[in-house]
Amino acid sequence: HGKRDKDRLVPIGEDLIKMVDNYVMLRNKQFPERMDSVLIVDDKGNATTPQFIYNLIHELLEDITTLEQKSPHVLRHTFATHMLNRGADIRAIQKMLGHSSLSSTQIYTHNTIEKLKDVYKKSHPYGDK
Repeated sequence: HGKRDKDRLVPIGEDLIKMVDNYVMLRNKQFPERMDSVLIVDDKGNATTPQFIYNLIHELLEDITTLEQKSPHVLRHTFATHMLNRGADIRAIQKMLGHSSLSSTQIYTHNTIEKLKDVYKKSHPYGDK
């Protein structure tokens, strides 16, 4: 569930399923009392907080990007932008992100429009005029 208790679809592949299964097996071995619906625990076996996840992602992104903002939302935005740039239907992206309004999803088309302008400038004989 996301903001305002909306369902979110999270497409994952077989590799990630295996990694999650391995994590759960290790978690259950280390913290047998946590064999419940809480997926991610801290180093003491406590359920994580949104702030813990934010800090973890921020720390991981520090090593791989120079973007100023480093948050879970950056990953969400990047996911949607990549999907759109690869030809995904905007309504499918809307559903995955849990947006009730298409206008919320259309925010992600800005990068695609910029990409189209760039392709036009580089490819069209009059693109630079």
